[in-house]
Amino acid sequence: MSLASVATTTRSILLWDVDQRINELLVPEAGEFTHFQAQGVDPETGRPFTEPSRPLRVFLQRQNADLDEELIGLVGRTGHAPT
Repeated sequence: MSLASVATTTRSILLWDVDQRINELLVPEAGEFTHFQAQGVDPETGRPFTEPSRPLRVFLQRQNADLDEELIGLVGRTGHAPT
């Protein structure tokens, strides 16, 4: 019984830690994208973005992933990875 309690408590703590670390990593990225989106200008045309997936594509192309990171962007039902 006590082993099950220890395992359950350890699992809860580890899941909480993972959740906290994910939030710490995603919040700055979301802020960067929000700032980028607020600029609202396509660098190729100098005009506002005309399609919803284009800002995400441009944003991901400008990112440099660390060795332990992967970049994935989802727009609607379509995933876009930088090319």
